[in-house]
Order: sequence, then C-alpha cells, then structure tokens
Amino acid sequence: MRFKNTYVIAPKNYATGGVELAHQLVHILREKGQNAYISYVENGVISDDQSVTIAYAGYNIATTDNIEDSDDNMIILPEVFMDYAYHYNKASIGMWWMSVDNHFHACHRNDSFKFPGSFSKRMKLFIQHRNSPFKNKLADFKNSDRFIHFYQSHYAQHFLYSNGFSNLYPLSDYINVTFIKPINTISKKDIVLYNPAKGYRFTKKIIAANPDIDFIAIKGMTREEVAQHMSDAKLYIDFGNFPGKDRLPREAALNGCCIISGKNGASFFFEDLPIPSAFKFETKRKNIVKISAMIKKVLTNYNELQQQFLDYRNIIMKEEDIFKQEIDSFFD
Repeated sequence: MRFKNTYVIAPKNYATGGVELAHQLVHILREKGQNAYISYVENGVISDDQSVTIAYAGYNIATTDNIEDSDDNMIILPEVFMDYAYHYNKASIGMWWMSVDNHFHACHRNDSFKFPGSFSKRMKLFIQHRNSPFKNKLADFKNSDRFIHFYQSHYAQHFLYSNGFSNLYPLSDYINVTFIKPINTISKKDIVLYNPAKGYRFTKKIIAANPDIDFIAIKGMTREEVAQHMSDAKLYIDFGNFPGKDRLPREAALNGCCIISGKNGASFFFEDLPIPSAFKFETKRKNIVKISAMIKKVLTNYNELQQQFLDYRNIIMKEEDIFKQEIDSFFD
C-alpha cells in the first residue's frame, strides 16, 4: 500500500545499527519517489532541531517535526518508542520490531512478564519498571487494522505469533558495506574479537580460561578501526542476548572472520544466524571447555574452517536486495 507520507521516528544524534536502519528505510522510499521523513526524538519529545545526524548525511534524508495525523499516512515506531502510538488517532501505525528484548526496557511494567527470557530476567524488568513512565501494553496493539507489525528477525516473528499478533510483515535490514575490505586470508592473525557490551559476563569466563589467546574488545573504535580489526582477526565470538539480527557478527563474517556464538534470542534461530551448529553453544559454564577447544581449532585451522562461512557471507550480501523487495511488497 502507498501512503501519502511515511514518518519514521528515530532518536537524534545516535549512530547505532537500528538508527541507521531507520535512515536506510527513509532513503530507499525517497529514492523510489515516495514522501518519507525521519522525525527525530530528543528527551522524550519530537525535537525542534531536525538537522540530519552527521553519521547519516550520505543518505537521501528529509526530516520533519510536523507529523500529520491522517488516515492516509503511516508512522513507523521502533520497538522502544511505542508510547508514541497513543499520540496519534488516525494514521496507520507501523510497529517495527528491530529488536524484541529492547522493547521490554520501554513498556508498561506488567508486560515485563511477557519477556521471552528467564523468570529472573522478567522479575528484574518488573522491578526496573517500578517508577517507569512507559504506558504501552502489547494488548493495546492487537486486533486493529491500524496497527501493523514489521519484524526484522525470525526471533521477532516467532515472538509476535506466539503472543497472538496479526498484520505481520517482514522488514529486515542490511549491512552497510562501505567499510568492508576484500578478504585476505594470508594476512589473518590469531586474534579473537568480542563485543564487551553484550554477554560479557560469560565472555570474560572464556577469556580467563584462555590466557594465551589474544582477545580484543570492540569498544571505543571508529567504524574504520572496527573494519581494520575485523580484517586482521580470524574469529569473532558473541555470547550476547541477540535481541534481533545483530550487525557485528555479519560485519565480522563479511571481513572473513569465523563466528562462534551462543544460542540466545535471535542467535538460536538458524534463519537469523545461519552458521553451522557446531559453532553455536549454550552459554553455560559446562561448555567453556568445548568453546575454548573450538576457538583454538579455528585459530589453528582457519583457512579450512572459514570455508564453512561462505554461505553465511553470501546470504549477508543479498540482504539489501531482500530489504528492497520487502519494501516494494508492502509500500508499493
């Protein structure tokens, strides 16, 4: 369906995978001749300053702080901004589930118990929301043709279907390949990369068990520096919660890294992280020895094992075309 205007809500002055994805959607819609806009949020309200965030100046972006609440318009809300659905009564509302887990940090406290994790995590969320201002409830967004749910991952699709949602459409994402370098297997080093922002409690146990291995945290780096480290490294490990199809594993794979992951969130689903099952482990202490053995195997036999990630790389390279097809299927 084609809308008169499409507005995509995004936080101002943030450069993350999800925020870039919002800009990519607007860029593609505008390239197709549609009226699409970013509307920046700052301090909980639509910002008066709608200048384009510098990191996305290369995209075809228009911005506005004037969202017209009309039944021929669409407003797209990332899963952390669903409270904005209550501000508009006529426009179609697209709930974009770029992540599942992150939504539960910005929802009504009673929805904490719908979090697809352990009971202890649900209780932590419930306590965290003790004085929370968020009012959105999942039940408010069901059984209405005005609410449309876009899912970035099979994990999100499974969550939505499991909770009785309808009006579901795929709207995934793709990797910006600007900083991807040609793979040079000869120059690869015995380096293991990891993201300390996710799953570090378990990852640090892996690091402690392997003091002879060079682990490098992807932290405080420019995009160019991240790309260079990925170009040098043989392996990227990630035992985080995978709230959606995460970008770092894909960027690492495109730069020739092998991948070892947990089985949390989206990484449990082969469709979201399509790597051989031998490289996925449950994040349990009893698996530290097995994970350590696999890390050493990759470093020792990199040239042979990196061939097992060719299919994953090919899938990633096709994601932009798939994303555009999904946009065509819904917005045209």
